[in-house]
Amino acid sequence: MYFDRIDYHHASAYEPYMQKFQKDEEELTETDMDVIEYYAGNHIGFFLT
Repeated sequence: MYFDRIDYHHASAYEPYMQKFQKDEEELTETDMDVIEYYAGNHIGFFLT
């Protein structure tokens, strides 16, 4: 059972990241995807803290 998952918030982190850095989907690197996942899961860290 899951209470919260990063993939639930992926879209809400993905779209602002793409707009902020003016990137296209083809331009994304592995580092970009790591940052997006970090943004999507950031609230979980606040909850656990």
